[in-house]
Amino acid sequence: MIVPLIRSAALAPVVRWMRENGQNPHQELRKVDLGWYSELHPLEFIPLRPAAQFLRDLARQHTPNLPWRIVQDRGFFELGLICSVGMKADTLRGVMSLIEAAMSNHCTHEMFRAYSTEEGDLVIEEGWALSFDDETLHIIQQYFTAMVSMICGLTSAPGPYLRDVQMIPHPVYGFDHLGRWLGERVSYQRAKNLRLEIRSEVADAPIQIQRNKNDLIDPGMDWVPVRSGASTSYFVSLLLIGFLREGRPSIDRIAAAIGTSRRSLQRRLAEEGNSFSQILDDVRRQLANEHLNTKGQAIGTLASSLGYANQSAFTRAYRRWQGRPPTEKLKKQ
Repeated sequence: MIVPLIRSAALAPVVRWMRENGQNPHQELRKVDLGWYSELHPLEFIPLRPAAQFLRDLARQHTPNLPWRIVQDRGFFELGLICSVGMKADTLRGVMSLIEAAMSNHCTHEMFRAYSTEEGDLVIEEGWALSFDDETLHIIQQYFTAMVSMICGLTSAPGPYLRDVQMIPHPVYGFDHLGRWLGERVSYQRAKNLRLEIRSEVADAPIQIQRNKNDLIDPGMDWVPVRSGASTSYFVSLLLIGFLREGRPSIDRIAAAIGTSRRSLQRRLAEEGNSFSQILDDVRRQLANEHLNTKGQAIGTLASSLGYANQSAFTRAYRRWQGRPPTEKLKKQ
């Protein structure tokens, strides 16, 4: 079972917009059990379904065209890995080609394709290997379209940039709320996949920005990839890294986050010869060693960050892992 995950940076523009508009993002994130989300970890994986629900619910609170207002002229620059990879190209067509190649390391279930028509126009198609209700899908497609439009605006070509947009309409507002940005160029896509067509003169126009490599994430850095053919145990371990920031996570919370039941998740892990408690123990051991090796973190603080009730409980676990107390590790540093 491939667990639906996406890089944390996908929500960075949304969180930034909320702060700029006087809102507490974590108050809303907690409603979808993403209270542990951290802008300090843009490469970390978060569960896809709650992330999509977070964006949809925010649009319900404000306006159905919220994704366009969030992205404006900087949203793409906040997307971490995808931005860093894409901005290595000199044209929009090149950017989309690089993003297509990198998409599998950004999201487990997002399908992305960029290709040229016989006339040289650029077509971008985006879809999902899991189901969303029409309202959520419409908001997601808006968000994606606004990102592409923003990248088009980085070129030297004049607008309008998107020749044709085919997407799912909002179940209540249709396309009326998108007139400012798309006018009459948007239409109903029965297949539910987003389809964007961009004029060749836009697709091949030079990207006109100053690229500061220090502002981008180096794709060669030590970041955890989505491994092809990975086990459910592996995906659960990725999620636990984030969930641990809010204390001890439960199997029920993890199951809900990935859209399955506790029993189904337990059965899947058992088929892999694993259990939730064993995965949690393994992740804690890994994080404890990393923190003690590189940060020399205080034992009490580390115990709390790993979801232990007290320092003594962590010390007992560390003795079981390493055959010695964590204080001896710190003394040798």
